[in-house]
Amino acid sequence: MKAKNRNPKSVTTDKKREAGPAALNWRNRTALIGALLLIFGSGWAFFGGRSESTDNAYVQANVATLSPKVPGLVTQVLVEENQKVKKDQILAVIDPRDCQNALDEQQAQLRSVEASLALARKDEKRAVELFAEEAVSAQYRDAAVAKVQELENQWDSLRAQIQQSELNLQYTFLRAPADGTVGKKSVEAGMVVLPGEPLMAFVDSATPWVDANFKETQLRQIRPGQRALVSIDSIGGKKFDAVVESIAPGTGATFALIPPENATGNFTKIVQRVPVRLRFIRQSIQGYEDRIVPGLSVEAKIFTN
Repeated sequence: MKAKNRNPKSVTTDKKREAGPAALNWRNRTALIGALLLIFGSGWAFFGGRSESTDNAYVQANVATLSPKVPGLVTQVLVEENQKVKKDQILAVIDPRDCQNALDEQQAQLRSVEASLALARKDEKRAVELFAEEAVSAQYRDAAVAKVQELENQWDSLRAQIQQSELNLQYTFLRAPADGTVGKKSVEAGMVVLPGEPLMAFVDSATPWVDANFKETQLRQIRPGQRALVSIDSIGGKKFDAVVESIAPGTGATFALIPPENATGNFTKIVQRVPVRLRFIRQSIQGYEDRIVPGLSVEAKIFTN
């Protein structure tokens, strides 16, 4: 018995049916891979492809040198190096007796002048009345008026001196200008200090920042407000969020003590660096405030997209 011949069209249809699911799966995989590559490529270009980095960057903060405004003998030093302090906390005390004595003397002089001024005003009033009655000369009246004017000037001068002496008395207490930390200390009890003499360093506890020195060729796309990441060498494994706050109005060499002069001699072009200030996001450095101190080396990366 002979086998029946199958229709060729039927065979072709069966093959298509068998190959259909495999072909469909292959097309789906290809489309999925393409979409993933597109997403990955777009993400890389958006988040990682357009950025500028430098390791020529350092943490900065407000650092001040505290000095006295009045001379005298230091009687107390109430803080130690690396101690945290609050605003207006007394750090050192200068013997206030000299300032107090000057204030007492000026106040005594002021009381004497006030008594003389009260008497002179009575004499002035009487002299004016007598002159109106033609009982005294104009010279007598003018002398009485001039005496009052002179004593009033003395009173004004003494009042100004007393105000300054009261300030000087307050200046015998060296106080912290803000919340912060005492740095290097060079004063001890028993020293005689002069106005303007550096006594101790002070670091403000306000949020620090980063000065990143980018090459001039890296500044084409850097703008204030762009996001940045900061890695601090002394704090491994942690990246801190920051924002570009400002760009310096000149290169670092421009503000050097002796700026370079390129108009004379042989010239060699050197790529200049421009400081870019990065402001830490406050929430990003919570818990690390005591470890982020001025002078630390960092690596900064700015996303220029």
